[in-house]
Amino acid sequence: MHYLFVAKQDDHKYMMEWVDGYDDLDRVEWEDEAGRRHVYEWVNDVPLNGKEDAIQVNFLRFFVMIAR
Repeated sequence: MHYLFVAKQDDHKYMMEWVDGYDDLDRVEWEDEAGRRHVYEWVNDVPLNGKEDAIQVNFLRFFVMIAR
């Protein structure tokens, strides 16, 4: 089965700390015609929590940087 969930920084602290431990995530960037930079970052097999039997998830982050 495939799912996509939104994970807030404060709700999944262990997972976010684990992801922040990477120096570099896989990343794709592109700029649209309005000058906005779209950034996708991801990493696979991230533990959802600190338990020994934690579910492994794929983490994806997307954000837009607006030129000023």
